[in-house]
Amino acid sequence: MLFRSGQDQVSARNLVDVLVVLITPAGGDDIQWEKAGMMEAADVVAVNKSDLAGADATAAGLTAMLGLAAPGEGKSPPPIVKIIAGRGEGIDELWRAISRCAGAVDQDSRREKSHQRRILNAMQERLEEWFRAHAAAPGEVRELLERSRAGTISRPQAIDELLRRFAESFRSTAIEP
Repeated sequence: MLFRSGQDQVSARNLVDVLVVLITPAGGDDIQWEKAGMMEAADVVAVNKSDLAGADATAAGLTAMLGLAAPGEGKSPPPIVKIIAGRGEGIDELWRAISRCAGAVDQDSRREKSHQRRILNAMQERLEEWFRAHAAAPGEVRELLERSRAGTISRPQAIDELLRRFAESFRSTAIEP
């Protein structure tokens, strides 16, 4: 899967057991470290095409950046592995780094967290679908949004009311276990 930087690191983190971020030296050191948010979520960083000029500088820059970010968070910076995927070089080392990360977390805990994330993601999707369908159509939800926009009710009040109506709409169609 490919993810852009920004808020997508949260999505990526929720979908995988081990998050590997792939960087190439062609991105330059001003990767602006556009992917910095993704880097903070990474378990392993792979610098591909490490035979190209700038690969050592890219790896050194990543090491410095990630080393500065990690201490305050109480975790070690992710390993940085230089590879040349086209020639298969460094792949064994990359696999070992991934395996170490996968083994470092209690599997039962990981499964529980993964299950919780999947449930939460499904809930968010259902809420978004419901909201889009009702916000676009005339009716109470649309009126509630207009009142919030006009300032006759606060945003927190509107959110509470929207959530109440969302729950009610599913209560009436819920199947008892």
